[in-house]
Amino acid sequence: MIEALIGDGDKIIVDPKREPQNGDIVAAIVDNEWTVKYFSKRNGKAELVPANKNYPIIRPTESLEIGGVVISVIRKYH
Repeated sequence: MIEALIGDGDKIIVDPKREPQNGDIVAAIVDNEWTVKYFSKRNGKAELVPANKNYPIIRPTESLEIGGVVISVIRKYH
């Protein structure tokens, strides 16, 4: 999530009760793997969009479970 200013080692805080809206950053289990991406819903289908143009959009093939909407990022420098 480099272009969203979330880097390796950063901690995220998520709200598991918040319903994700287009453009929200979410923590999700997609096809049995955790990821953090932008949430998007098009034509009734959810997709996860990376904040790094070197990675493809993720369209779940088996399952998608939203763990929560990211509400805060904590960065540790040491």
